[in-house]
Amino acid sequence: FIVHDLYLSSETGVLFLQRPEAKKEVAFKEGYPVSVKTDLEEEFLGNFLVRKRRISIEQRNQALIKAQSEDTVLGAALIELGILTPEELQNFLKLQLREKLLEIFSWQSGQYQFVREPQIAGDIANLGMSPANLIYRGVMSRMPIEIITEQLNEWRTLFLIPTSDQMRRFQELDLTHEEAEFVRMIDGSLRLEQVVASSSLDLDHCYRLIYALVAAGLLETSDQPRAAAPLEELHTPEAQPQAEPDEAAKEEARPKDAELDNRVFEYFYKVQRANALEILGLSDNPTPDEVKQAYFKLAKEFHPDRYHDKPSVIRIKAQEIFKGIQSAYELLNTQEKIDRYLEALRTRGPEGVGLRMEEESSKEEQRKEMLKKVIEAESAIQEAEKQIVAKNWVEAAKSAKRAIVLRPDEAEYMAIFGWALYNLADLVADGRAQIPEELELAPDTDLKFVAREYINRALGTDPKLSRGYLYLGFIYKRQGLKDMAKRQFEKAVICDPSNIDAQRELNIIRLEAQAAKRKKSMKDILKDKIKDTFKKKIF
Repeated sequence: FIVHDLYLSSETGVLFLQRPEAKKEVAFKEGYPVSVKTDLEEEFLGNFLVRKRRISIEQRNQALIKAQSEDTVLGAALIELGILTPEELQNFLKLQLREKLLEIFSWQSGQYQFVREPQIAGDIANLGMSPANLIYRGVMSRMPIEIITEQLNEWRTLFLIPTSDQMRRFQELDLTHEEAEFVRMIDGSLRLEQVVASSSLDLDHCYRLIYALVAAGLLETSDQPRAAAPLEELHTPEAQPQAEPDEAAKEEARPKDAELDNRVFEYFYKVQRANALEILGLSDNPTPDEVKQAYFKLAKEFHPDRYHDKPSVIRIKAQEIFKGIQSAYELLNTQEKIDRYLEALRTRGPEGVGLRMEEESSKEEQRKEMLKKVIEAESAIQEAEKQIVAKNWVEAAKSAKRAIVLRPDEAEYMAIFGWALYNLADLVADGRAQIPEELELAPDTDLKFVAREYINRALGTDPKLSRGYLYLGFIYKRQGLKDMAKRQFEKAVICDPSNIDAQRELNIIRLEAQAAKRKKSMKDILKDKIKDTFKKKIF
């Protein structure tokens, strides 16, 4: 269960996998798989798209020739040829990443080694699923049933216990209605063989599901029965069986990034101000069942799995919301606790009762200090963006620098600072501005070099940062390096099809190329006419 172990320990590094027929390198960042390198030709993007019947072999070959001749990536060539839209490419890159990971579950033997690395870049595509969902799909669709049966025979007389760990219980997992009903009957009182005997699922399906839930840490095995709350929270009414052809449609149905981000900001500030009842959205005198239902709903919405590929400012807020929801639930999950909390509200007042009625620990103080830095950094970067719009590069650079001091590993902050610094360089060179002391840079610093370093570091930290590629494109354009600028704008659109600035720049480049081609054609026509006239005069 290496994938789950890496997830639980939030490991960052590379998992090397090898068997006689294939080699793969799976990069993990904070416990989540972010990229896969493969030597299987069938998994290369062009071949993958042909296999999915989205493009023909002729279209693949045409795009490969264009990509090679223009020294660009295949995806950009497919977009420029009009074979794929940026949105389609982004979806297929996500599906390709999933397929490369899921294929590993079909291996019956092989060797692996995990090497920790402090910095992992990842890929420009997001996996778009939790490790639990990855395990579930891999086991259900790819893993040989012989391996599963052999393992479950060893567990046959052991009891299946739903985990009590809240992080594991609320992992994103898309079960079918039938599977969710099966899971709900597991309460720690039955042996595996008894669970299988009472299931309405066919045997292979039942075996695969149990194995997947154990591998994902949602079920545990024990030689002793142990009463445990069933995994009721796994089931969502809208969950449907997983079918690859419907993946693109499913992605469209998910909440948009902006909606999720706004919801996180809104609830984060609520958690900081509200009491336990308000955090869970409860009345002044809730029942334990109402507390449970409210907690389940919010814990699923704000589980860290949903935000792991977000910028750290969003990711950290979601983590704090999840902790706040857990704390509120712990204070209210029985009638006795509800009565005690309501009594404390009456006697101490709302200001005297927070999520923790005990004295604040040093650990809690550290957490609050960290959150304070996150909020201050966010405020500073918003000011930087405001100044960028106003083209006030001195203030933009100063504000972005403040954000980086507070949150030095945030990729977006690096990119914004780099762009402000690059534009400030022109002002300094013309004598219209000086390097502010707040930037902590020597007067003779090569600002443009430092600016590019920051943007490149941002993209090394987050290869999906569309803004970073956009800024590099602008820089190359100013330097007259049109081909290099074009490649950066293409990457920006691949990472974020809604990046209007990058789309506009690509349209300008295409129009200029078409105009140059027409101009060249007119010159050729004139030359031919002159030649014809000259020949007629001679003859």
